[in-house]
Amino acid sequence: MTEPIDLDEWIGQATELLQGRSAGQAMCTFTKAGISVPGMKYAEGRWAALREVQRAVHSGTELTEAAPAAEQSWTEQLEALQQRSAGKDWIAYRSGGIDVLAELIAQLGIEGRSRAVQP
Repeated sequence: MTEPIDLDEWIGQATELLQGRSAGQAMCTFTKAGISVPGMKYAEGRWAALREVQRAVHSGTELTEAAPAAEQSWTEQLEALQQRSAGKDWIAYRSGGIDVLAELIAQLGIEGRSRAVQP
């Protein structure tokens, strides 16, 4: 039997990664200056995807349903971005989310649909 998943811990780790990559500066500092920051956007995507799952769980959805549903949605959004040749930051953002959702799904021991593209 696998240990229960602590989403707060996962989100905390994603937050630490994001803060580490941004050196504590606001993301808009870089984007408003026109600086591409795929590494930071990847970390932000990890955080955002986990928060999406957390909101679904708090609304009553089982984690084993919320994680694959989010992964499906994030994968579809990444595919749409790739089809329209979106910028590196957007690809990195969605890829980060898909990667962390795939990790979460693997930890849960359930099936998912991951087609992450590394930034």
